[in-house]
Amino acid sequence: MGQMCASSLINIFGIALIFPFMTLAVEPDLLFKQKSVMLLFLYKLLNYNNIHDFLVFVGSMVFIFLIIGNVMLALTLWVSTRFALFRNYTLSKKLLECYLSQPYSFFLESNSSTLIKNVLVEVNDLVQYVLLGLVRLFDQSIAVLAILLMLLVINPILSIVIFISFGGVYASIYLLVRRNIFVISKRLLQTRNAMFKVTNEGFGGIKDIKFLHRENRVVENFSKDAYEYARSASNASIIGQVPRYALEIVAFGGVILTLLYSLLKNRPISTIIPMLSLYVFAGYRLMPGLQQIFTYFTQIKAHQEALTVIYNDTKRLPFIACSNKETGSLLFSKELLLDNVTFSYHKSSKPAINKLKLRIKSNSTVGFVGLTGAGKTTLIDIILGLLEPTSGSMIVDGQIINGKLIQVWQNNISYVPQHIYLCDDSILNNIAFGLGSSEINMENVRKAAAMASIDGFVEKELPNGYQTLVGERGVRLSGGQIQRIGIARALYRDTSLLVLDEATSSLDGITEEVVLDAIRKVKNKKTVIMVAHRFSTIKACDEIFYIKNGAIFDVGTFDELFDRSIEFRKMALRK
Repeated sequence: MGQMCASSLINIFGIALIFPFMTLAVEPDLLFKQKSVMLLFLYKLLNYNNIHDFLVFVGSMVFIFLIIGNVMLALTLWVSTRFALFRNYTLSKKLLECYLSQPYSFFLESNSSTLIKNVLVEVNDLVQYVLLGLVRLFDQSIAVLAILLMLLVINPILSIVIFISFGGVYASIYLLVRRNIFVISKRLLQTRNAMFKVTNEGFGGIKDIKFLHRENRVVENFSKDAYEYARSASNASIIGQVPRYALEIVAFGGVILTLLYSLLKNRPISTIIPMLSLYVFAGYRLMPGLQQIFTYFTQIKAHQEALTVIYNDTKRLPFIACSNKETGSLLFSKELLLDNVTFSYHKSSKPAINKLKLRIKSNSTVGFVGLTGAGKTTLIDIILGLLEPTSGSMIVDGQIINGKLIQVWQNNISYVPQHIYLCDDSILNNIAFGLGSSEINMENVRKAAAMASIDGFVEKELPNGYQTLVGERGVRLSGGQIQRIGIARALYRDTSLLVLDEATSSLDGITEEVVLDAIRKVKNKKTVIMVAHRFSTIKACDEIFYIKNGAIFDVGTFDELFDRSIEFRKMALRK
């Protein structure tokens, strides 16, 4: 702020010298008639004896002040711009941290394309148009105010005329368009949300889109919102530029009308040239400043929804600090107990898990079975610590798992989901997911790959071996290969609990048997929880929990359930 004020004062001092300098240049003798007190004082202070030399000195000083002032203005612009744009980094980082720190349930209710847009686009708009606009609005306001104050001292009547004419133009236009600006702000946010959603879904479902030949439908949906966005953005830009042309008519039209008036009254032009020079120069300085003030103000209003979105998300979402480092240890040596657990999804009238009770002994192998919608995936998410029970407790070796203990508990778990996520990176980095190159143990990677029966394919069929890139979401691999990499990722962690959520559903019979054999090798050494897609995978389980309507309907070995439960028998025979 101090730098802005200093640069403005230097510019104003240079402008203030123009009027007396131009006056004396036309009629030097006016210096001794004390028409310009400031220059007379400077003349006597420097002890000049020659008015010509003094005028050369004053002209040079005006020129120097203009150079220094503009250099300082440029420096101020650089500092303010750098400050504002670095807020893009800090705000986007903070917002991303805020989103990622939310519980898993938050992402079940949020659209990923909206979150991505907020981090990458809305933050950028907030910085580019709102924050940077405010900085430059303040900068230009100081400069304009300083010029107006200078004019008020030199010529109060001229100052009032300029203030009323220039200010009236902007005030009138703003009053006419302010409602449009508010509508544009809302429309920009809505259409951009829709554009991100359509694009994200288009690329995410590209296989189905290509097969069903729905490319034109995606383009049509995108085109509709993109057109509306372009129309709203162009309207916002046009509104910001309109006053410039009206102001030029007022400013330069005023000069022409003044000259015409003098000519009609037969007044000497030389008598008004100094005042017109001041008016023209002040207008030259004021017009860009006033125009930029209006432009920045309208762009701030047009993008205020970005500020609303970022502010609301950072305020309404509590930041939950999460460390990737070990935060403690929790031995799972006895049992995992779910005690009367109930869980309901937001806005759901029926609980997904309803007063469920189960006990899993350490180093046992258990299976979860049930029809689609029975609550198997929700139950797995509760065990993984991704969802917290609405009521009831999860207890491990006598300790209730909640708060900070959730992350400690998760350090004991390796998880293979039904749908494996692969990042667009090497097979090595997908197996050792989330670790830096210096943290990866290559021997353990190969061991995990061998247990998942993916080592032969990687080492013998791929020219770059473990450094082979898999493409976005593993697009260059088959479904079975993707699933085996996911299994290898889980086995690489080498934890005490292994959870497999239909993890072999994409494997052929031979490969499935190889993977199951690897899992059998850790029997009685690890606790294994399996959600069954094929009943062949759970036959060797120590216990099978038959889940129905979010509760345990029956428990037993495969043979026990097959013999006494008609429903279980039907599922087993069907699958």
